[in-house]
Amino acid sequence: MKRLSGILLALCLLASVVVAETISLKINSGEALERQFASFREYLRLLPAQDQERWQEEMLDIVISGITATPDSLWSSSSSNNSTSTSSVSMGKRNALQTARDYLDYSAFSYSGLVDQLEFEGYSTDEAKYGADNCGADWNQQAARCAKSYLDFTSFSKSGLIDQLIFEGFTRSQAEYGARQNGY
Repeated sequence: MKRLSGILLALCLLASVVVAETISLKINSGEALERQFASFREYLRLLPAQDQERWQEEMLDIVISGITATPDSLWSSSSSNNSTSTSSVSMGKRNALQTARDYLDYSAFSYSGLVDQLEFEGYSTDEAKYGADNCGADWNQQAARCAKSYLDFTSFSKSGLIDQLIFEGFTRSQAEYGARQNGY
């Protein structure tokens, strides 16, 4: 991961310099560009790992957009192919997405269970569905994680485990996958 992040950062720095020279980007702060990059690298280093990964994904998206974009469109939101682009998504949806990711970092959820939890947190149905739709969860893997949590806590028959997972909101197919991944 460190090697990948180093490569991504190097690509971003290179692309930024190329783009800056191509479109005569002026730095308004008066700081040298190298110093700003050093400050940004330090900022990234201090972030939690999941936030570092999200920054790296966004920077890669910017670099890829910069390779094919015209100078006028490079910094506009329409040049991004990322469905979760922050400029076109409401604050509520962005926050619901972050909350969904946070929940999935420490617990397994079905799609409907995650939507319900986000709604319980005060997000609208639309915001909650956006968070669940865009959080990147593999619902089969979530079922497997949930099944493991149950089996770590108590014993279940195969059918009992599948029924419990269905009760949690997983589809029958997801529940059966979860049981199979845990030895049934």
